Amino acid sequence: MYVGAGIQDITPPIGTHMSGFVAREQPSIGVHCPLKARALLVEGDGGRIVLLHADVIAFEYDDALSIRKAVANVAGVPIERVILSATHTHSGPAIVRLSQCGDYDPAALRLARDGLVQATHRALSVLEPAEFVVGEGSSVLGIDRRRGEQKHTNPRVSVWGWRRTNGEWVAVMTNYAMHNVAMGGENRLLCGDISGHLAAELETILTGSPVVLCTNGPCGNINPPSVGPDFERMLGWSKELGGVMAGILSGAEPCLDETVTAIESIVPSGAVRLDPEEVNRRADWKIRDLEGQPGATAERCRQAARDWRDTMLGELPDRAYGAIPVHAVRIGDRYAVGIGAEPFSVIADGIRELTGKDVFVVGYANGDAGYLAPEYAYEEGGYEVDGAFVFYGTLPIPRGAFERVVDEASALVGIL
Repeated sequence: MYVGAGIQDITPPIGTHMSGFVAREQPSIGVHCPLKARALLVEGDGGRIVLLHADVIAFEYDDALSIRKAVANVAGVPIERVILSATHTHSGPAIVRLSQCGDYDPAALRLARDGLVQATHRALSVLEPAEFVVGEGSSVLGIDRRRGEQKHTNPRVSVWGWRRTNGEWVAVMTNYAMHNVAMGGENRLLCGDISGHLAAELETILTGSPVVLCTNGPCGNINPPSVGPDFERMLGWSKELGGVMAGILSGAEPCLDETVTAIESIVPSGAVRLDPEEVNRRADWKIRDLEGQPGATAERCRQAARDWRDTMLGELPDRAYGAIPVHAVRIGDRYAVGIGAEPFSVIADGIRELTGKDVFVVGYANGDAGYLAPEYAYEEGGYEVDGAFVFYGTLPIPRGAFERVVDEASALVGIL
């Protein structure tokens, strides 16, 4: 197996709007740590794939498609051999259209796009033979923020690594399910949050100074233990996870299978246009729910509901219907499934049960259609199913979409 990896700074200028919190005052006022774009090329039996990852909140589907096409041309592969994901840091630039959560910034998006292309060029220039190794561990750092009767977390920590014959690491890819929101909405310093610092930590402590892609697992319902602008606490969590992952790598087992392949699909969410009466009912309910609450944050939430009403009563863009990208990757006898949404943590269990395969799930992959919740979440209610779509500016993702994605992801894994 051959592997090459590249990294590029994509930190936007101070003064860039930040994404992820309606409570945040804009714009950014500094940089806590540089944001990075990373590219990993893997070549084996079946050809080449490119794994892209960036310290941003997400990519919209059309933007992700454009970036993937550009990288596919550079790498000389079909677009289905390129998968793009995000750390989902809530302290990065506003490169997705989230209502009242920072102004969408095309310049920051171009910076991320160019960085991913440059990282790919770098990865191509350093392709070398490497041994593929895999390992698993666990961490109980993440908590189910919903705290409902059917609360669930995904403690599984998955690590893939590529090492030289002298034991040095060329590249590492990790997966753990936890929202990158540790710094909270009060933070106005650009930062990769836990995953950004985790990658930097591993790139420092592992021999060979590898490029490390810390992918986010299915964490639509999972947060760190607390949220707020405490950098030392956030760094402590990064180091804790880094220790777990370094320990996994120290005992990782070689994978002799050199299969490298990928396949992708799109799952329609099933969202249908709401009639004007229902649009007004939902918008009015959101505004009434905030009635009497003072302050800028409450007003931004009310404005988001007004904006959502106007969008839903007008000519809806395609993105409003929430088509969900699904991408399956096989390296050796291991599988990763990328989902272009914020899936709840139970999705990984469902895919593994249906396929019988060693699979981990990467969220925010090739787009982000919004929260992808199982049936029980609709019974419990909550922000993810009752309100998040207002900020996404989309139709609500209906019941059943989660289960359709599980079925499609499982079918793609079966084909590989």
